[in-house]
Amino acid sequence: MARLTLPGLRRDGARTLLVVLLAAVAALAFAACGGDEEPDDAGAGDDYATVLELAPIHELEVRIAESFPPQYFLGVVSGLPSGCAELDGSEVAVDGMTIRVTVSNRVPAPGVLVACTAIYGFAESTVALGTGADFTSGTRYTVLVNGERTSFVAQ
Repeated sequence: MARLTLPGLRRDGARTLLVVLLAAVAALAFAACGGDEEPDDAGAGDDYATVLELAPIHELEVRIAESFPPQYFLGVVSGLPSGCAELDGSEVAVDGMTIRVTVSNRVPAPGVLVACTAIYGFAESTVALGTGADFTSGTRYTVLVNGERTSFVAQ
């Protein structure tokens, strides 16, 4: 094993020098990570600018509450593609016998440099579709969610 020796330094002095150098390198690395500075492109309420994007859909299930009139809900399991993605919400639009649901994630805006964990997560949500007054009994309705489809027959 090679030994670090510097002229005029005893062994204890070399250890002290090594510890000081390692501390300096650690301090420089920490400073390079950005600290608590606010980014120039910060969005309202965020530490960085964000945009909405369609969430990947993994599961859809129509649930009918046993009430009068019946209430219709959609159980959704959607994906969160990184640690920076978070479920933003959903919107419902009814057009005849087709119900269109848009589920969105809030993600960093293109070009924003932010460190995100590369962990794929899931979000569960429930979307109110309407009540018995909104649907005709015995009619099949198609529910489209970000390109995925399911259906149900109204009671």
